[in-house]
Amino acid sequence: MKNMKQTALFSIMGVMMALIIASAHAGEQEITLSIGGSFISTPIDVNSDNAPASHLTGTGKSNLGTIFFHRLHEPDFSQFPPPVTTCPNGEPGFNIETVHGSSVFQVENEADLFFTETSSGTNCFPLSCFREGNLVKGCTFFVDTKANITGGTGKFAGASGFLETSGRARVLLADPTGIFAGFTSEGTGTINIP
Repeated sequence: MKNMKQTALFSIMGVMMALIIASAHAGEQEITLSIGGSFISTPIDVNSDNAPASHLTGTGKSNLGTIFFHRLHEPDFSQFPPPVTTCPNGEPGFNIETVHGSSVFQVENEADLFFTETSSGTNCFPLSCFREGNLVKGCTFFVDTKANITGGTGKFAGASGFLETSGRARVLLADPTGIFAGFTSEGTGTINIP
């Protein structure tokens, strides 16, 4: 009888601990992150403007832990050239809207993912970034993105919220078919975990 009571007590304690741990992950949580990595042009062209989307991959630090990042990002070059504006570095340039952006985030040591979809974004390319209509090696441009968190897997299933990022990229290789570049980005937001 004593063993049954102990077993029942330990079972109840185990369930309570699991509920406490689960509730620690649930609710609204602020996100801050700093990431870096590289990207390369892909054959994907969401809006058929003959300017391909890029695949970004990177890693960085966040208040959730070390984070891994993949993104498909496509600026809208269909209305090129747009009116001249001033880029964050003070140079005149083109401010080009983002036509598509989808991201996958993974926190280190967890198999769970959360996803984002860009709601708005701008890509500011200084005029010095272009030669004969193509991006040139060594060019630094600026990317600002606002994205909605659109769910995930595991503990992030049904997650919602937003993430705003601001960063810069440097073109390391360029030709008329695409580019290879390095980037850094900082971001903040809120994730709601059911």
